[in-house]
Amino acid sequence: MLRDAPQAALLSMRGESFTRIALRLLKNLTKTMDLVLRSTPQACVSKDGRGR
Repeated sequence: MLRDAPQAALLSMRGESFTRIALRLLKNLTKTMDLVLRSTPQACVSKDGRGR
């Protein structure tokens, strides 16, 4: 099912469904980044000036 995801996204490139998929992916990515940044010690983040 995960393997078919890119094809499904390509098939529904135009229209509302693709926008919904993209928004959901963006929201998940933001949530993951928030968790990663929160779980990373502050010293590690500020050492190179930006998170990984």
